[in-house]
Amino acid sequence: GAPLCLDMCLDTIFTGWEDGKIRCHNCENGEWLWNIDEAHSGGVTGLRQSHNEKFLLSCGGEGAVRLWEVKTKELITTLKEHKGRVNEVVIYRDDTHALSCGRDRSFRCWDLMAEKRETSHTQRMGAINSIALSFDEKVVLTVGQERKLTVWDLRERLHVAQADIGDDGEGRSVAVANTMDNIVATGGSDQLVKLWDLRNMQCLTAGQGHSNTITQVKFA
Repeated sequence: GAPLCLDMCLDTIFTGWEDGKIRCHNCENGEWLWNIDEAHSGGVTGLRQSHNEKFLLSCGGEGAVRLWEVKTKELITTLKEHKGRVNEVVIYRDDTHALSCGRDRSFRCWDLMAEKRETSHTQRMGAINSIALSFDEKVVLTVGQERKLTVWDLRERLHVAQADIGDDGEGRSVAVANTMDNIVATGGSDQLVKLWDLRNMQCLTAGQGHSNTITQVKFA
């Protein structure tokens, strides 16, 4: 199978694969270190290491979110509420809360310590392909088949702001700038990387250069 997702720290690279395995490699030489077999049925679609580097959060095609201990490779808990493929997971800086989004049009906030869902939000139509936290972790950002950049406050049932990404395709990835809490990047099937200002939900610029769908955007 092919790799579906990736996350990395200073010395290791974690990858999720179509065959349901999580693999770990050395950052410097690419040497294989270990793998977790049968992590997810339907493939490992998302991976995120905790900030303390002790845990690994994964999601899969069967709709489950799973938390693993890196040192022992043991499964700590399974969180199963999504009604379809989970597309991405995000961990808060406190390493005790996480977000997941999926094909079922919803995203969820999880309490990893209590092993339960705290909130659930659903958009009007289409899958949510990507999710991100604002720099100050006060709001949640999503993109997907609805072709909109959407801003959510977990205390509110409905979204608090929204902007049309464009009519030429769906959003596949959203990322928040590392140092500025108002700048966001999106990419998708229109093959454009767009920068947005969250203060007025305006597109600042659009970069062209890709010849196919943009599957992920990140700030360096």
